[in-house]
Amino acid sequence: MWDFNQVVFQGRVTEDVELKETPNTKKPYCWFTVANNGPKKNPDGSLGEYTNFLNLTLFDEYAVRNVKKLWKGRRVLVIGKLIQNKWIDTRGGKHDELRIKVDRMIFDSMTPEEREKHGVVTNNPENNPPVPVPEENPFETAAAVPVQERTDYEKEPDDWASTVAEDFGLNYIF
Repeated sequence: MWDFNQVVFQGRVTEDVELKETPNTKKPYCWFTVANNGPKKNPDGSLGEYTNFLNLTLFDEYAVRNVKKLWKGRRVLVIGKLIQNKWIDTRGGKHDELRIKVDRMIFDSMTPEEREKHGVVTNNPENNPPVPVPEENPFETAAAVPVQERTDYEKEPDDWASTVAEDFGLNYIF
């Protein structure tokens, strides 16, 4: 029986991403890191911040289509799976690493300056007015997710996760 393996997080790309090819099969891929920040309580009781640096992998056509959209500082929402890589180096040393295989990414909107700098072309610039970059993360605001009052969670306690996922359009995950 297979177990559930799904990660969802948001962060910023830590460096410009390059497309590479596997040595034998010549399949396109790219590896990159995303910094994910969160709150923590400092020893003196004040609020601080921690950072997770998460290693990601894109493969095949998904890598080719998205590599130009990934640059240092770009905010992305990532949906993927944890993959464990194990290998032995030429000196016999054993290595172990967790990576995230990206299944889907959602990109933050770009300013016209970012489009020009990174060579992103729209079909007709005159018909596509600039999209303002939100000052705050839309995923962290109360207005971003419509609140629906539901009482059927109590009626079906075994299936509450599927019901919640359905509310947020994530029913394909469960």
